[in-house]
Amino acid sequence: MEPSTEQLKGVDVPKYEFRGVWIATVGNLDWPETHTMCTIKQRETASALLDSLQSIGINAVFFQVRPEGDAFYASTYEPWSYWLTGEQGRAPEPFYDPLFFMIREAHKRGMELHAWLNPFRVARIKGQYQMTGNHVTRRHPDWVLSFPDVYGRSYAMLNPGLPEVRDYIASIVADIVRRYDVDGIHFDDYFYPYQPIHDQDSLAFIRYGSTFDSPSDWRRESINQLIHQVNDSLNTLAPDVVFGISPFAIRKNSDAGTNGLEGYHVLFADGLAWLENRSVDYIAPQLYFEPGNERADYVSLLEFWASAAFFNDRHLYAGLAPYRLMPPHDWSRDQAARQLLYNAQHEAVQGNIFFRAQHLVLNPKGYSSLLANSLYRRPALTPVMPWRSTQKPPAVSRLQIHDESFGLVRLEWACRDPFSFEERAMRHAVYRVDPSSPLFESLSKPDVAITPEVMEAATQGRYLIGITGTRTFSDRLPYRQRQAIYLVTSVSRNSIESDPVRIFLNRDTLAGK
Repeated sequence: MEPSTEQLKGVDVPKYEFRGVWIATVGNLDWPETHTMCTIKQRETASALLDSLQSIGINAVFFQVRPEGDAFYASTYEPWSYWLTGEQGRAPEPFYDPLFFMIREAHKRGMELHAWLNPFRVARIKGQYQMTGNHVTRRHPDWVLSFPDVYGRSYAMLNPGLPEVRDYIASIVADIVRRYDVDGIHFDDYFYPYQPIHDQDSLAFIRYGSTFDSPSDWRRESINQLIHQVNDSLNTLAPDVVFGISPFAIRKNSDAGTNGLEGYHVLFADGLAWLENRSVDYIAPQLYFEPGNERADYVSLLEFWASAAFFNDRHLYAGLAPYRLMPPHDWSRDQAARQLLYNAQHEAVQGNIFFRAQHLVLNPKGYSSLLANSLYRRPALTPVMPWRSTQKPPAVSRLQIHDESFGLVRLEWACRDPFSFEERAMRHAVYRVDPSSPLFESLSKPDVAITPEVMEAATQGRYLIGITGTRTFSDRLPYRQRQAIYLVTSVSRNSIESDPVRIFLNRDTLAGK
């Protein structure tokens, strides 16, 4: 048994932990599998993908809804994506809205859904397919910067230095949160391309950058302005929707003693500034390096970002890459497990986000099985953000229990009016206390008031057995167990729980024995 793998199985499972995964749509990387797939098959495979991720223990998905200035939803600004229907601008037939569908299916499973946007990229490979007349590159060619890549192809992006471009992107974000019940907005690190920039934006710099010492400073500040603008918009329009970014792992080599590409100088991305300005709720650096890497050591990078997030009262979710266990990288499972162990033992790390969904499903070298059987062996709520609303949602009502065949127990409950002025319940947490627990005796007396201390103890992570977005939950008790105490709480978007409601299961009584 590899040492870190064995250690993972002994790590306690926290009640609150972020367990995210990126679902990439560009190039049909994760979903849909092909851009010619029929809509019925698209929905079937999307549901199956979410089921697989849920079985591993994932509690949040990042759905790429705007990969190239296009849309995986009914956008009022941009055309339907080529990667969805095989023709940019063509809607799904028969019609459905993939973002709406994914939100509904994720929430049903008790998972968060974050809309992932590439803010500036508009053509990963120019000429790969036909652009529609209403694509932003056709409507505003003066907004577009083009760059050759190492393969002799052309990459196109919107110019972040133009105020009208930043307004355009902020408007797209606002449109999404007004019309869709997303839990978060997410940007990745494609602010500028991973290649040198020369004079492509010189005219914009002359017009807007005269007060800056260099084009580099102006470009970084342009990115910072967009982040601030989007954050302000979200706080006004959807204050319960979180905002975060996944920058390249290395900001500056001087930060963590690394020797690699610097996001600060190449991508003009300054994640430290976003944290210091509190213009993001979390940072998710793409820490795709193994511990002990000579040029970029995982532990050193993790320590830098953990310290930056901690001292600025923001969350750190470590971006991890299961694909590194596959060729050509071919990490050992122990190398990847050591990353997980460092994260689990670090008090300033609130969770992980994995790139990407299909790599988790493929279970390279048993990585996903390791997660499911160790760190993720129990469900977890996403971490509470103290700077967001901490108001409790209303408790559930009319909790009922049904003893079904083959050892199954089904719980059902009702919720209060969702249109009331109380905090909205987004999901529900289910706890089970067995007779072996020291809490069982006091909880099993229905006519005796339970102290807040006992209720709090009964809703610790060790008793958490499920999180659901529905009003029903099924559980299978251990063989021959006849009694249990179940507790159900309502959970807000910020993982604030209502007071628990309990119910006592006695199978002999239910069966009339």
